Amino acid sequence: MHVLQHIVRPLALEGAAPNGPRIVPAVVLFADIVGFTRLCEDMQPIEAIALLDAFRRRMTCTVARYGAAIDDCIGDAVMAVWRATAHDRDNVARALACAFAMLDEVGRWNRERTRRGLVPVRIGIGLHLGDVVIGRTGNRRRRKRVVLGDAVNVANRLERLTRAYEAELIVSDDLVCAAAAIVPWDEIQNRFDGPVDVDLRGRRHPVAVRIARMKTSSVTRYLEAERPALAPSCRRADSAGL
Repeated sequence: MHVLQHIVRPLALEGAAPNGPRIVPAVVLFADIVGFTRLCEDMQPIEAIALLDAFRRRMTCTVARYGAAIDDCIGDAVMAVWRATAHDRDNVARALACAFAMLDEVGRWNRERTRRGLVPVRIGIGLHLGDVVIGRTGNRRRRKRVVLGDAVNVANRLERLTRAYEAELIVSDDLVCAAAAIVPWDEIQNRFDGPVDVDLRGRRHPVAVRIARMKTSSVTRYLEAERPALAPSCRRADSAGL
């Protein structure tokens, strides 16, 4: 279960649970800093906080640009959710483009860090499409929106799987096939290897996944050129901080 404490774009999930828990098809994204514990080992606490704050600021701004609702971050991880109903099918392509945009933003950040003599940061991203339950939990004094379900667990496991494959982005084949209804297949196929079946911890059945080859995405370029309504509409993340 993951708590959505801070909704950057409420419209992304508005109406999902008006009178109680409701099952909604959605795209779920997880991203976090690879080796964050090891990085912090060589830092002062104030430096670790600054690193985490800079990462969160860049990732949450990027996610908001692509119309997702996101939580208030989970440690050094960011979670994002897009509705994927028949009326929101473009969100599948948005979520995929967002993942590549996050990698591009980290690339810009790392160039800044290198110029300042700081260690580059590497992130891992996992994306999956499936049904989630959206509702609220807590008491009268404090109620929070929650998103849970197998799709959430799979996205989280795919993000962790990036370490084993030394990849930056791993997405489920279900999501890639759905995105192909919006974006030309060649634009997607040229950026991924697979599909390959993988076993995920805690699941009985394997999941077919695709592994991104490169950070710069023709998917993002296609959306900006051919589908401007799907492209981000606000400026990119603030470059201040570490």
